Amino acid sequence: MEKGLVARASVSVNAPVDKVWEALTNPEIIKQYMFETAVISDWKEGSQIVWKGE
Repeated sequence: MEKGLVARASVSVNAPVDKVWEALTNPEIIKQYMFETAVISDWKEGSQIVWKGE
């Protein structure tokens, strides 16, 4: 397996920052738009984000 790969994306969202952050970090909200996928992270800079789903 190749290491050191980084995925980056940019998007503009017309909504308050706190609402966007909540949608990106709240596991219950994430399940609504990621087809019941669970997310595991402590949301600290440099930490892993693990997506689990079927």
